Amino acid sequence: MRNQLQQNREPLRIWLAFRLALLALPVFIGFLLPFSDKTPLPYGYTPNPNVLLDHLIRGWMRWDGGYYVDIAHYGYIFPVRSDDSAIAFFPLFPHLLRTFAVIFEFGNTHNEALYVAGIAVSTLASLACFVGLYRLALLDYDPETSRLSVAYLAAFPFAFFLLAVYTESLFIGLVIWAFWSARKDRWWWAGLWMGLAVLTKNQGILLVAALGLEYIYQRNFRRIDLKIFSFGLPLLAFGGWLLINFLNFGDPFRYIKVQESFARAFRSPLETLYLATQQFFTNRSPNSLLPTGYDTGSILYDYPVTFLFMGLLVAAGWLTWRQRLRLSYLFYFALCLLQPLTQPAHDTWLAGMPRFLLISFPAFLLLAMLGRRWVFCHYLYLGLSLPLLGLFLARFVLNYWVA
Repeated sequence: MRNQLQQNREPLRIWLAFRLALLALPVFIGFLLPFSDKTPLPYGYTPNPNVLLDHLIRGWMRWDGGYYVDIAHYGYIFPVRSDDSAIAFFPLFPHLLRTFAVIFEFGNTHNEALYVAGIAVSTLASLACFVGLYRLALLDYDPETSRLSVAYLAAFPFAFFLLAVYTESLFIGLVIWAFWSARKDRWWWAGLWMGLAVLTKNQGILLVAALGLEYIYQRNFRRIDLKIFSFGLPLLAFGGWLLINFLNFGDPFRYIKVQESFARAFRSPLETLYLATQQFFTNRSPNSLLPTGYDTGSILYDYPVTFLFMGLLVAAGWLTWRQRLRLSYLFYFALCLLQPLTQPAHDTWLAGMPRFLLISFPAFLLLAMLGRRWVFCHYLYLGLSLPLLGLFLARFVLNYWVA
């Protein structure tokens, strides 16, 4: 136990600094800047008379967070709305919110209890994420590179989503621990984490595919054994999700149709990048560098972040060829990049990309290798990322669109 604590000391320090630094910032932001009312807030949301508490807690519950709270409170069929848009969101996270609210609020599942439960779930999941990434990196790299991978994840401009009432921290934690379990040849544990990831986000299928490659890679692409049945756990989880769709709406694939109604339809990645490039360079307001519309304004950072990760993917391919990065990591990274490019938002082609790419943990391993080798890269990354982290967090807690 003592050795485990010593091994986890570095990620624990980074996580504690991350959590404390972002704890009070929404309070100051809320007092200094105006609030936006453009988002789908949970039903029954009213300003809390305690302004300090309102900024401290509710600032972390924006945009999709409203849906997760509503699902935790009402289930997938809301008595106060006629559409079925909630089924686009997977069930594990809102059910954890409800469970935490029941446990810590003695059965109370009103919105305030769910807000606190959401922050608690994301905070604990982010801790598991940081510790898991450090331990996974230690399997291949030195302690300093492992530490930097966690630090760079914490400093990423959109890392605040790991603490928000969103699924990102839970999903990344499950992904990392699934890879760690697979690397340790503990495939039944990996199957469990895969199953839970499938119930967390639609990108869970990407994890299953990547670990499928890891499984056959460990066996030299020649043989299989009984541990192959661990992949039955994510299949069972997916079957449960289809059952939830059927029981609520009579259609096991209803979630796919609803996601399409969110203006996301299939396109080739090259077409998406072409349309995004056109939007980035031509869609400008008169006498301004800013694109028109509050939502399309995100192209100013969606576009460069996407191409940064594309560059990292090329570097990942080279490092895999040099046997310095696992083939399954490269495959998972590529899938994480390609999946949102094949389902872009209509008219805002790269909307949400920075948040979708946050789950690409190999990117932070690559950044750590760069920062470990060249001090200039280390200070450049932190010098750019940390101010942007504060800026995007400010926009998020004030209800403006970020990602």
